[in-house]
Amino acid sequence: MSIISLKFLLFVLLILIIYYAIPILKVQKVILLAANALFYLSFGVQNLLILVSMILISYLCAISLRRRRTGMALFISILLCVFPLLLFKYYNFTITSLELLLQKYNLHFMSLPILRYMEPVGISFFTFKILSYLSEVYKGTFQRPHNFLDYAIYISFFPTITSGPIDAPETFLQQLKTKKIYKSRIFVEGSLITLLGYFEKMIVADRLAPIVSHIFENYADYSGFPLFFTSILYSLQIYLDFSGYTMIVVGIARILGIQCTSNFEQPYFSSSIQEFWRRWHISLSTWLKNYIYIPLGGNRKGEIRKNINLLVTFFVSGIWHGAGWNFIFWGLLHGCYQVVGGLTSQFRIRVKDQCHLTGTKVENCMQVIITFLLVNFAWVIFWSSNSLSTGLKMIRAMFPLNHLRFDWLYETGISHTEIGILLFACILIWIIDYFRFHQKNLLELYFNSNIIVRYALLYFLIFSILIMGYYGKNFDSSAFIYSRF
Repeated sequence: MSIISLKFLLFVLLILIIYYAIPILKVQKVILLAANALFYLSFGVQNLLILVSMILISYLCAISLRRRRTGMALFISILLCVFPLLLFKYYNFTITSLELLLQKYNLHFMSLPILRYMEPVGISFFTFKILSYLSEVYKGTFQRPHNFLDYAIYISFFPTITSGPIDAPETFLQQLKTKKIYKSRIFVEGSLITLLGYFEKMIVADRLAPIVSHIFENYADYSGFPLFFTSILYSLQIYLDFSGYTMIVVGIARILGIQCTSNFEQPYFSSSIQEFWRRWHISLSTWLKNYIYIPLGGNRKGEIRKNINLLVTFFVSGIWHGAGWNFIFWGLLHGCYQVVGGLTSQFRIRVKDQCHLTGTKVENCMQVIITFLLVNFAWVIFWSSNSLSTGLKMIRAMFPLNHLRFDWLYETGISHTEIGILLFACILIWIIDYFRFHQKNLLELYFNSNIIVRYALLYFLIFSILIMGYYGKNFDSSAFIYSRF
């Protein structure tokens, strides 16, 4: 069931009516768990069976860890719970890569079967939730054990199960301790966040998708500026696609009375790669920091060990996104960005001081542009899931930046009207992000406005989505980029 469908909206509306009609805590929890199960069932019975099995096994592991908190018990628990992810997501990739390596050196080994079953939807996300819960049990974070109902709701929460955010266990579970009573303010807040998410996804990301697909899939026919400009469009697409998804599900969770992690804080305004990762996919970055980087030693064991820890952490980030060499390279590239940034920081400070740029707007502007370009080129690698060499060839073909014109855009099938809609929507989103970047609480501004402004904005979002939402050729509302990970 796609979250961009009338079926999903009717499903959410029905759940909300039942959920708030019976303000009894235990009943609301049962309704929520039933909603989680029904939503995930829409992706197939096999998927639901795997999810239920993983919840049961991990809960039993948590009980065992509470009784015997040893490193070996944690290791066995993690191994049991991560096995389905390794099997469904990485088994075929490992076998194929191994066979190619052996063939290259004319070595022969027994042929292993390829797994034909597709990986369960969202397995990367809910597996990380399970691992974070087990880690917190091992560390003794929870004062009292959580009951199975609460734990199952946390792992399977239907708005976030397919593509996150990966909420911290204690933050989420704490919110299940009180019954939820309908409040119009919370409903409007959640609705506005959801509508803005649909706006980003349907009006911009989905309209950019056919342009990016056409140019990138036929990259051999283009060079210079068209490829470079398309890479920028892809950076916008992947951001607004994932940011849009996050806002939709965070808004729905808010209506249900649950505050989820905000996954984005204007990442393309970042002035360094380190800052970018504090603003991009925040819940994943936080997870990697808490459960990979810090346990490895973080920055506490010297500069060399810190850099190794960074590379390992970003390797995990890359392979988590997908079973492919391009994802591994993409992750390690971001790790290298940070390592090189750390090693050259003093040199760059001296150069800026000598050029009298330190603390100026010119310095900040240059840093934002350079950071964006580094991220942008890495996204090209990220896109080329069929072949790492494809992404590298595309980057090479961008230079020199010749063919400085835009007529090639019309070869993708986009019209003048659609270009106008894109420009308008992008400017509006940039303004919103700019205010949010400068710590403006837009929800408070909305509620402090007069009733005419409030209703005008609400109806603008609703009707712009209905009228300008992309429904053209090759449109696929379910094609969220991050639903593959």
